[in-house]
Amino acid sequence: MEAPSKRPKMDGSSKKTPCFADYFNSSRFSDVKIRFGDVPHKQMFPGHAVILCVQSEWFEKALNGGFKESETRVIDVKGDDPLAFNNMLKFIYGIRIPELTSTFTLGSLMSSVRLWGVADKYDVPALRKEVEKWWSESLPIYIHDLYRRANQGDDPPLQKKLFTKVVLGIFDSVSEGAEHMKDPLLQVLFRTCLQRDTFFSKSIDSQVPTNGISLLQDAVRKSAEFSQCLLLYIHDARNGAQPIVNSGGNATSGGQSLTIAGSPDEWEPFGPFRSMFPPNL
Repeated sequence: MEAPSKRPKMDGSSKKTPCFADYFNSSRFSDVKIRFGDVPHKQMFPGHAVILCVQSEWFEKALNGGFKESETRVIDVKGDDPLAFNNMLKFIYGIRIPELTSTFTLGSLMSSVRLWGVADKYDVPALRKEVEKWWSESLPIYIHDLYRRANQGDDPPLQKKLFTKVVLGIFDSVSEGAEHMKDPLLQVLFRTCLQRDTFFSKSIDSQVPTNGISLLQDAVRKSAEFSQCLLLYIHDARNGAQPIVNSGGNATSGGQSLTIAGSPDEWEPFGPFRSMFPPNL
């Protein structure tokens, strides 16, 4: 007898997610139950193993890996944001998630960060890529608008203060998440800011004209961790390496260790604005 072929995994490269919306939260053909949320608001979701396993390696292992869930067909998950987890299930069943089509706000950003977190935890690469796509499309529009208002507004100091609050808010929103979550979101943030912030972009390309307001200066003065990550991004951009945004201890740059608080020689490429970074960095 010929062995059954292995089901293909959804790695995020497919342009279209299969739609099983009619079976979402439906007991029809359901062969697995998922309990999520905290007491007294715990929810029971009637799932379908074949749909869950095609999209998620985590569910594949839980239901077919010899664990107790493969026998009981009941999965208990804890510690997740209920709305984010429910939205992940909607995505798996091919239902559009409003947060990924809405206009960018700090509120929608926080929702997307939590959504990325559960997509990463339960290994749903297609959803991770969808969230990252929304970041790359929506965040630049938001940042460019902040720069426009700061350069053209009637009260530049106020706009500068608002920008600092927003940028550090975005940075802090992912600081407590998975370390590698920082990379895709902060890459978009730094790349967008450096495209508009002539003080810093001039450090990468000397041909950039110096004009307009530098909104990043206050942010790097107020947050050592933000300064470190931004500096590493600039370092990699200057050297043509793929920037790796990371933080804590020995940070990484171009895939190699770079000690930020080391000898002055390590700061030499950033001479024009070294004094702007916190002295304890």
